[in-house]
Amino acid sequence: TEFEVYEEIEKAFGMNVVGLEYLPEGVTFLDYELDSTLKRAYLFYQCQNSILEYRISFSPTEQAIGYQVEDQLLNEQTLNVNGTPITLKSYETSGSSEILHVANFEYQSIYYTITGNLSDAEMKEIIKNLYFL
Repeated sequence: TEFEVYEEIEKAFGMNVVGLEYLPEGVTFLDYELDSTLKRAYLFYQCQNSILEYRISFSPTEQAIGYQVEDQLLNEQTLNVNGTPITLKSYETSGSSEILHVANFEYQSIYYTITGNLSDAEMKEIIKNLYFL
């Protein structure tokens, strides 16, 4: 289960991580990957016909690489949740009418990225309901 995955991440890396407390209706946990060598975890969620990805990186080197999107930036804003600034960018995806949202933040020296083709309102609701320990 998703709860067991969070426990496995905490056990593998020795740290509590920010959890996704809210998911829109119809979004379900799909799978995960843990890479202790590269110090990162990925959680994947099925979201209608696309995937919502939650990336957790325990390595500043991974964050320095960043998340590159070659699509056109439509909007960028910073949301403050639990005293943590979260950058939310919206991109127009080439060859599609869908909007890709990418949220990035750092909390307790851990780097997080959430990406998905959700609506702006759904993505903001996920961000506003992050579970900080």
